[in-house]
Amino acid sequence: MREASLIGVELPEVRKGDDLASLICSSVSLRDRDVVAVASKVVSKAKGYLLDVSKVRPSERAIRIASALGMDPRWVELVLSQSDDVLGVIPVKELYDSGVLRLEDVAYDAEAARRALERFPYLFIVRRSGMIWTDAGIDASNVPGGLYAVPPPDPDAEARELSNSIASRCGARVAVVLCDTEVSVAGASTDRAIGSYGIRPVDRGFGKPDRNGVPKYGGVDHIANEVCASAALLARQTSESIPVVVVRGISYEWYEGGLRDFSMRQPTEALRAVIRASLRALGPDALAKLVGDLAP
Repeated sequence: MREASLIGVELPEVRKGDDLASLICSSVSLRDRDVVAVASKVVSKAKGYLLDVSKVRPSERAIRIASALGMDPRWVELVLSQSDDVLGVIPVKELYDSGVLRLEDVAYDAEAARRALERFPYLFIVRRSGMIWTDAGIDASNVPGGLYAVPPPDPDAEARELSNSIASRCGARVAVVLCDTEVSVAGASTDRAIGSYGIRPVDRGFGKPDRNGVPKYGGVDHIANEVCASAALLARQTSESIPVVVVRGISYEWYEGGLRDFSMRQPTEALRAVIRASLRALGPDALAKLVGDLAP
């Protein structure tokens, strides 16, 4: 029998300048080869990656976009300033208002949820540091009023620094994965990895023989994402105060690099290849139908 365990670590309110490694080491007994999943927001708070919306001066582009969407131009400017490229817009409020998504299925308090939708009726799909995000990962939950937490600019470096600091503070050699919550295709959310150190984030199982000796087609598990998704079962998103989860007992390959080593090298070319293959196999009518189904 194989067994792994999750240990939720409650921390006091983290503020700029706090030694996160010391807080973790004083709150849980760590062992060599534990994997420490850390909410990226707690790293942002400790490092001071916080923005004051009252000090934001919207650009002309932000004002134009905000006017078209009925949003606060300062918020739009925050998103633009933290994005390498804006790829699209998700009309979240419209999806709930039209019944495409059912608010009663997901709301703790329907009226409070509607007020939140009035404030943020749209999500921006952006590219930031080689990853796709909604709203560039900016978040106002569990931070002081008027402030917004932004993801660390180099999550792999933060994971490496935290792993080394933990080794120095409490003597345990652990892998660290930085986690952040993102919207999934189904409209719910899931936790994913945005940075890592000490653990090979993507498994190399492609072509590995299965139990019948047949080379596996696939088998490329995203281990770092699986760590974050597992940790989210304890961490959650609101008032649980569990920003750190220790994942103990899993087998993994120690890796000195980070998650960014495994980012898609040419995403635009990958999309072109999908379109070319679809046209070749299904013809232009199928592609036109897809575009028509997605169009308003």
